Amino acid sequence: MRSRSTTTMAGGLKMVNLGLTEGKNHLTMDENGVPVSLFREDKFYTTADKGETWTLVQTYSPEVMAQTREGLASQAENATNITCNYGVDLDGRSVNHFTVDYAIYNTGTPVHSEYWVEPETGFAWKARTVTDPGGNEIIIEQVSEPAPGESPPDPDN
Repeated sequence: MRSRSTTTMAGGLKMVNLGLTEGKNHLTMDENGVPVSLFREDKFYTTADKGETWTLVQTYSPEVMAQTREGLASQAENATNITCNYGVDLDGRSVNHFTVDYAIYNTGTPVHSEYWVEPETGFAWKARTVTDPGGNEIIIEQVSEPAPGESPPDPDN
């Protein structure tokens, strides 16, 4: 999946990044498509040379990975105000529009999210997340598209 995320912070400051995700692997790029960071399975890498080489920054333990999965599951289990509008138009495509409120598992920060999902495949074409930690609203809007045959780099191979 390819994505373009625009983060708007309090005061109107905007940041754009691009992503390429395949399973548990995710490449983050700046808005010009220059690689910045890479998460593969349980390893986090950065690059200072536009993806020519990668530096392993951290390997997460199986316990940390399990704790993260459990935390994300608890967010879903405790979510509230879940709604779905069926057959909503998104750029000429019929999708289901979901909304949900939840708290981030390790901080308690309240979040309101919206997802525009293709009913046949479950693919989320668009997502919008709003948080307001300490009175500083942050809005993240992500637009995605399938990227068959594309995958993030593997620094170990």
